[in-house]
Amino acid sequence: MECSGVIVEKFMKFLTADDTKKDEMEPLYSFKKALPMLPGYQSFIFSNGKNIVGGYNHGREKFHGLRKFCAIVGLENFREFNLVLFSYEENGVSTVSVFDDHFVEFIFPGTPVSMGLNSENINVHHCIEINVQACHMYKYSYGVDVSTQYAAVTNVWSKKDYISVYSGDRAWKLQVRTRPVNLKRTTIMDGWIQFRDDMGLQAGDVIVLECTLASFHHFSIGVLKNEVA
Repeated sequence: MECSGVIVEKFMKFLTADDTKKDEMEPLYSFKKALPMLPGYQSFIFSNGKNIVGGYNHGREKFHGLRKFCAIVGLENFREFNLVLFSYEENGVSTVSVFDDHFVEFIFPGTPVSMGLNSENINVHHCIEINVQACHMYKYSYGVDVSTQYAAVTNVWSKKDYISVYSGDRAWKLQVRTRPVNLKRTTIMDGWIQFRDDMGLQAGDVIVLECTLASFHHFSIGVLKNEVA
């Protein structure tokens, strides 16, 4: 299940003691009215890019399956959090964000490809390498091309799409666009400069993006530094 990064509908819910004891979450009436045909199969993506399979029960009108994520990151439940935000995108994909008592979003440890405390082994399904060039370091960047050798991943993306990349407790959303058909090349556009500066990239570095079979829009980041830079 993949998504375009475009939010279709969202709802926010303050967590009660009863909420944290159950493996269900009931959306607000306005959310259910706006999306009466939610898919029964759901994919939940958390702040570290981890993707888990859940569902939506139309009879009970509730999401379910969130407790699996708690087990992965070593939590009993969500009782230490104050607020949860569901941002439904499309095709049964929702981003789930949780906030503390100060309304600060909690960034969970790990990346999309890291193995949790109680999770099955996560296999890297695809890897993209990008060589940072001098032209990528300009004050105004005109895009960073992704080689056509990674078409198995980039062909999944829409002509104008968004990917999320994760390193430690940091995450970035990057806009990707497909060039005209005759070039058949995908380019990273908006978000590149901020990402580049935050990561301290230099010409000659190699960025390694890894994703799982569960999602071609969420990547763990590795950087091979140019030792002579």
